Amino acid sequence: MSTDPNVPRFRVRPPAGWINDPNGPFRWRDRHHLFYQHNPDAPVHANVHWGHASSADLVHWEHHPIALTPTPGGPDEAGCWSGCVTDDAGTPTAVYTGVDRAHTGLGTICLARAADPDDELLTEWKPLPTPVVTGPPPGLDVVMFRDPFIFRRADRRWALVGAGHADGTPSVLLYDCDDLTDWRFAGVLLDGGDPVAADAFGDKSVGWECPHLYRTAGGDHVLLVSLWDGDPCSTGYLTGRLESDTQRG
Repeated sequence: MSTDPNVPRFRVRPPAGWINDPNGPFRWRDRHHLFYQHNPDAPVHANVHWGHASSADLVHWEHHPIALTPTPGGPDEAGCWSGCVTDDAGTPTAVYTGVDRAHTGLGTICLARAADPDDELLTEWKPLPTPVVTGPPPGLDVVMFRDPFIFRRADRRWALVGAGHADGTPSVLLYDCDDLTDWRFAGVLLDGGDPVAADAFGDKSVGWECPHLYRTAGGDHVLLVSLWDGDPCSTGYLTGRLESDTQRG
């Protein structure tokens, strides 16, 4: 912990450069891991990598080598953007947004796996060479697509992806990804045309970023989204019950 009186004592910050969204808070073995958008070269929002720190007690943090680095000529050459980390059959796996030089707001969904799952510090990661989702599903006129979040429901693994449509409607897309290398579009979980969402969030946002879903101790679910109107403008949430109305064939 730094003795500099100007340094926040209980916040993670990089040794240098830019820090932005936290990504993939994850407990592995006996340590808490935190990844975050990071430009290691300058204090500007560009050249996005994933920084990495871990802690045994959430107070004392140890910095580790950068976890994810853009791959020249690859699907993440213009940045490793927001996502999450999940346990995939005993292997910690980062699920993140990759963008190339001509992405125009549309990301791809990329994976990177811990090189040594027995290493509790998780200091080395290996990206898969190709995305598991190359872009939004056809027919929805999606112009913003990013920020995967993994959750479990009824013994299956699912993913949410933040989206915005050409007509200005924001949405959260749902994918079946029980096999992390084989994603299947399952439909629109929620969009800005829903009257409850419209009442809660208003009509200012044209996209919903960074969707998160969790279940409370009482059995309700909470959906969190970042409201996007060209820039992040606020964060909103809805509570309710998550009910299945279709079955996979």
